[in-house]
Amino acid sequence: MSQDYSFWLAKGYSRAVLWELTCCSVRRLYEDIHQVRIIARDVHDLEDPASTTALVLWATLCTHVVMEEYTRWNFYEHPSISAVILRHLAANHTKPDDSIEARVKKLEDNFAEQKRRSDA
Repeated sequence: MSQDYSFWLAKGYSRAVLWELTCCSVRRLYEDIHQVRIIARDVHDLEDPASTTALVLWATLCTHVVMEEYTRWNFYEHPSISAVILRHLAANHTKPDDSIEARVKKLEDNFAEQKRRSDA
């Protein structure tokens, strides 16, 4: 989280956007972990403790595989996190305004007209 936060802070994002993006990334990580751990949920079978133990161990090992994959991709380069970042950037993208000069000229003309009226 600290590395992700620092990375986006260096890119000039506001703190609110930084936390939103970081929290989305962390949530995605936990969703991936939850996906493999869910098999051990409510698996408490008193009559067959070996099966219960096997399922808990299997879920734990699967979780370690997910974490190893995230670590190998350095977390923020993981495809799941990249997708979160891409969705965030797409949702918050602003197109450059090609007609900025025309808009400035129109505002300057409007200002000159208002000044002329106030002087009269």
